[in-house]
Amino acid sequence: MALALLNGQPLLRLDFFQGRFGSWTADCQLQGEDAPTEGELVQLQIGSVVRVGTVENSGAPYAQPRCRVIGGAGKLGARQVDDVVLDPIDYGQVTLSAVMTDILVSAGEVPGDLSALDDTVVPQWQIVQERAVQALQRIFRMRPDLDLVCEHDGSFSARLRDFSVTVSNDDVRGVKPQERQLVLMVDDSAIEPGVTVSTQYGNYRCERVQYELDPTDTRSSLTARVWYT
Repeated sequence: MALALLNGQPLLRLDFFQGRFGSWTADCQLQGEDAPTEGELVQLQIGSVVRVGTVENSGAPYAQPRCRVIGGAGKLGARQVDDVVLDPIDYGQVTLSAVMTDILVSAGEVPGDLSALDDTVVPQWQIVQERAVQALQRIFRMRPDLDLVCEHDGSFSARLRDFSVTVSNDDVRGVKPQERQLVLMVDDSAIEPGVTVSTQYGNYRCERVQYELDPTDTRSSLTARVWYT
C-alpha cells in the first residue's frame, strides 16, 4: 500500500507542513494522469492518519498531475485571492467561543471544539471588514495559551497543546540543535504540533512538522522534519 493517498489515489511526491496555528498545507504530485478539481473536498491519508482538506489549485503540467491542498475548507490559508471578507459585527458581553463560531461559519469553515473559549467573556467585541484569519488572530491574542487547530475532520478548534501525548521513534536521521530540528524516518504521520517525540537521544516537544515523500530517497521514502522546543 502507498504511504500517502489523496482520495485513494497514490501520491508520488508530497510536501506536507503543519504549524501550531491554523491550516496545514500539502503540495502533492499524484501517480496517474488525473488531477483533482480545484475547490474539491478531499481526504489526504499519510500512513494511518486521514485529514480532510480542500484543493486550492490543480493542474497537470507535462502530464504530471499536481495540486495544493489546504486543511478544512481552505478559507484560512495564506493566499488572499478569493478569500472571504467578513461583514462588520458589534458584540456586547459575549464569549469568545461565540465570536469564533460566527467567524468560522461566515468564512465557510466548520467550528470544532471551542469549549476552551467558553469562559472568556468580553464586555464588547467588534468584527471589522477583514479576512477571517485576521479576525481569528485577534481572538487568540486574547488567549495566547491556546492554538487554532485544524482537526483531522477539517473542523477548527481552540485547544491547549500540552505535549501530553508521546510518539516514540528511534529511526533518527539527524538532530540539528542549531536549527532546533529533528529529522526522522517514518511510515506514519502521527507526529503533530503539541505532541512529544521520544527518541534514543531524548524527548522533543513538536512545534511544527513537515512530511516529505520522495521516491528517490534511498534511506526512507517518508521523512519527518520536526521543529522542537
